[in-house]
Amino acid sequence: MAKHKIHLYDKDTEKLTHEVASIVSSEGMQKKLVHVSGIDVVKRCEASVDVENGEVIAAMTPILNKILKMIENGLKRLPEKTYCEILESGICLTGGGACIQGVGQLIASKTNMDVRTASDPMNAVINGAIDTLQFFKTNKIGLENLAWPNLTA
Repeated sequence: MAKHKIHLYDKDTEKLTHEVASIVSSEGMQKKLVHVSGIDVVKRCEASVDVENGEVIAAMTPILNKILKMIENGLKRLPEKTYCEILESGICLTGGGACIQGVGQLIASKTNMDVRTASDPMNAVINGAIDTLQFFKTNKIGLENLAWPNLTA
């Protein structure tokens, strides 16, 4: 929170992202104060502040715009067959960003694709990697047998 000169604790950063009413449309959004704590970067002591949800949306907007641009550019670079598969199956959000209320709607509106959030977004990637490795181990398949897409074009 640069404006408040406070480096938030991780739990409070997550608290802000979970408590933001919506990032899709801030029109008609009720103002809400969220109490957060962290370290004052000037005084080097613990500090707390009440942050308005509109401030959080304003701070997140440039980052979300970059993410949307990266998704758009990534989709453009995919081979047609892969793009069609994603168009058919949709986009699945994982990680902390997937926990932000409204981010799926925002991505769906920009890509015109179905967007869903993984059932356990914070652990989805590692769980998928474990399942994949278990599949390879069980079926005695090596990575050399995989067909990797060429994304350098």
